[in-house]
Amino acid sequence: MIKIKDFLKVNQLVNIEVISDEKKVERYASRIENINEIGIFLAAPIKNRVPVFILPGTKIKVCFWNRTAIFILHTYLKENIFDVLQQILVAHPETIERIENREFVRVNYAMEVSLSYVNHEGDLKKTACQSRDLSGGGVLLVITNPILFPKETTVHLEFMLKDILIEVTGIVIWNKWELDSNGMKQKIVGVRFTCISEEQRKLIINNIYLRQIELRKKGLL
Repeated sequence: MIKIKDFLKVNQLVNIEVISDEKKVERYASRIENINEIGIFLAAPIKNRVPVFILPGTKIKVCFWNRTAIFILHTYLKENIFDVLQQILVAHPETIERIENREFVRVNYAMEVSLSYVNHEGDLKKTACQSRDLSGGGVLLVITNPILFPKETTVHLEFMLKDILIEVTGIVIWNKWELDSNGMKQKIVGVRFTCISEEQRKLIINNIYLRQIELRKKGLL
């Protein structure tokens, strides 16, 4: 049996996927309440402010993430515990599935991005562009304006995630020209975040995780 305490800690936030006999999947936010030899105690999933009853034996996935990867525990429900602490008890998993093995999980993520930088003449320039993919460590941008970004140019980025404005500073680590589907030239720019709060990084990583779930559901990942 794997040493689950090497991966999970009490009060750690997780997501759980409940898989019914009809193969229907319900997803809920949860957290780790306790871990012992009996199993893993999780905060009970809530729907419409009411704890969700899950039939014992139901297959459950416990999903969590860190800066390097997303992990999935394949387990099953042992018991619903609806007392002062509304919890569910799941069995210790035999294995842990690792979704990604990179410094930061990166996923296709298209959104509007506002980019500003100081050019070689000392003028502040600003342009609108789109992201192609996103990670907790950086972003890949698609820019149609004919602008030049030398390597290590410092840039300031602004974009919205879940109605929250994210403002980060980064440096250009590479850029190249390519043709789009219409044969028009566009610049692809890789930016590594150099100044970002941990709160903002966690928000980005959480959105990437949800995006991966969406892509996996569509069979695109």
